[in-house]
Amino acid sequence: MSDREFKKWKPFNSVVPTKALLKNDNPVEIPIHSKDELEDFEEKLKNSLYLKSKIEITYIENNTYKTIIDYVVKLDPLKKNVYLTHKTINFRQICNIK
Repeated sequence: MSDREFKKWKPFNSVVPTKALLKNDNPVEIPIHSKDELEDFEEKLKNSLYLKSKIEITYIENNTYKTIIDYVVKLDPLKKNVYLTHKTINFRQICNIK
């Protein structure tokens, strides 16, 4: 490559640095649920635990939304953890349950 190519693209790199585009500075806000929503989530988790059925949970991890479909193995009301077959999620991280 010649020096011409680097000089040609330099103004575009100075406008918006590449590192700024790759860096995620926008943290995902933890949603605030109503009392009815929390009761609904709890009911769905209990049903999945007792009926041994799969459940789809959307949760926040590392400032991103993630979805997992798994079985509920245990519910811990003191630590507010939901133990799934392959993962443990804190109840405060949960955004939605289907």
